[in-house]
Amino acid sequence: MADSTAFALGVGALRGIAWSRVTYHERPPAQHLGSHYKAVDSAFQPKIQAPANACTNCEYPWETFTYRNGASDPPIMEFGTNPLVTGKLPLFQTAAGVTESSRRFTTAAITALNLANTEAVGSRENTTGSIRGLVGATGVLFTAGTAFLKGAFSVASNGQIDYAAATGLASETAATAARAFVATEGSKGTVYSIRSGLLVKQDVASALLQSPTGTVTTLTKRLPTEPKAMAWDAVTRSVYLLDVVNSGIYNKRMRLLRIAESGVSDELWASPATAPTAMPVRYYLQTTAQGELLVSVSLPSGTSTPSEWALLDASGVAQFAGRWTARLESSPLLHDVALLAPIGRANPTSATGPLTFIRLERNLMKPGVCDTSWLKNFVPSTPCGAAWDGTTPTDAQPLARCSRP
Repeated sequence: MADSTAFALGVGALRGIAWSRVTYHERPPAQHLGSHYKAVDSAFQPKIQAPANACTNCEYPWETFTYRNGASDPPIMEFGTNPLVTGKLPLFQTAAGVTESSRRFTTAAITALNLANTEAVGSRENTTGSIRGLVGATGVLFTAGTAFLKGAFSVASNGQIDYAAATGLASETAATAARAFVATEGSKGTVYSIRSGLLVKQDVASALLQSPTGTVTTLTKRLPTEPKAMAWDAVTRSVYLLDVVNSGIYNKRMRLLRIAESGVSDELWASPATAPTAMPVRYYLQTTAQGELLVSVSLPSGTSTPSEWALLDASGVAQFAGRWTARLESSPLLHDVALLAPIGRANPTSATGPLTFIRLERNLMKPGVCDTSWLKNFVPSTPCGAAWDGTTPTDAQPLARCSRP
């Protein structure tokens, strides 16, 4: 009989054994029967039920800490189910398919991920330069639709992702879509959020000690009205915000705001007045350690280019841009050598998962903003090359005009 110690597993961790290999020779005396036993976890891939449709809570919260192979792209974490386990389980989605990853999480972390009316959020920074385990937290848990902090995820001494409950600022129970967790600010990370014309900064370490502290700064100049996506930039010490504002009675505009720690909010650019039905349906922002800002949007069904992106400098000027012929289903990831776009699979299965990926190497990115359809109408840009027929934007000439080659 095999027991758990034979496989270096803890008590209760062994779910069964499987006969995984038999070698057989027909004639004696060479007849030989060899066998090899293998531990079977209840979460083996054939039992995984990945979401059949593109998920709404897929993102990259843990890429710095669970990214094992530097030659490949980091996974997206999403949630699936297993008939032998109660509740949802974390899955890691790659281009090759999905694998259940619950053994990388402690029981406390999986329990937290199953709490009702909550959202797990990871850092939107590109922290690929961080050494695994040195950053104090990998993600936080909010009350859904708010910046109220309920707890934080971190890497335990055994390498698993653990969870600890926290007490957030009571003032942050109001609904807001403008929030960002920054793993590299403070000893355990920092949460930035915006509500009612205020920039709120929460210290995760003090919240974990059940004594929440934070600062509240009043915004000036351009106040957000309908925040859609937010990211913190450590280079400029600013929050970037994709915001939607009314334009006249019927139309709307998308604009990019840069909000300094002092509360000064500047509008870097804005789209023309657009019918609400023609506005993007998904908005994403990401910053990098090099001071870059990635803006990505998914446009309504029937649009010639369903998704577009632009890589901006700190002043909001596009250095590179492009488009995808499919709808984004999660935040794109820009890392050191490539841009990775998660899009929905046409025929998802439990083995493949709901997502596939489009990878674009940095050295193949097209300069300027001319390779987009919607963004090129208003995002300021550096020259697009030989096809450029506009000017580098200035205060007097803010719009980039270009023609596609």
